[in-house]
Amino acid sequence: TPEERRHYGVVVAKSEFTWTRKRGCIPADTAASARTSADFSAILVVAMSGFGIESEMWIYDCIHVQEEVPEVCQILERTQRKYRLLIAVETVAANAGRSVSQMLRRANKNLRIVDVEVGGKDKFTRAIPISAAWNQGRVHVPIDEDWADVLIEEFKLFTGVDDLHDDIVDAAAHGWNLLYREKPPITEKD
Repeated sequence: TPEERRHYGVVVAKSEFTWTRKRGCIPADTAASARTSADFSAILVVAMSGFGIESEMWIYDCIHVQEEVPEVCQILERTQRKYRLLIAVETVAANAGRSVSQMLRRANKNLRIVDVEVGGKDKFTRAIPISAAWNQGRVHVPIDEDWADVLIEEFKLFTGVDDLHDDIVDAAAHGWNLLYREKPPITEKD
């Protein structure tokens, strides 16, 4: 219904998705501990089409686990091999913030990682663009996946201020912010 679209993005069958004319990445919000009190690691596979206000994002896959760094690296490597996309990891500050991507690179030299510069922005501010797209029905979730309900619930409850679970939204925001383009690239023909 239109009301559901406002709150849930757009739910679709996974079979409706195609990679044609889309750019993609594997945004990851990683935690460094398997303790049950620790954050989860969220690893998504996302694709985007369009430019500017016509941009649409598909969340194609979601892995949400509480694992130690070596296991998270194995999951990242398997995901990267399967989809052949770059892994996007948050970079908070010029020096200290790169520690997550450096740690992942050291733990597994096969990972191809791109740093997503967040420029000191908090989770709420980073999530504003994807939140707006979600509310406009420009974020698509395959409802026929086991993880869809968890993802939708986290989006619904996200405030950006000390949320108990915000890893999926944070990873999705990294994906949106990395893939978003205001205009198509200029070509030689232009």
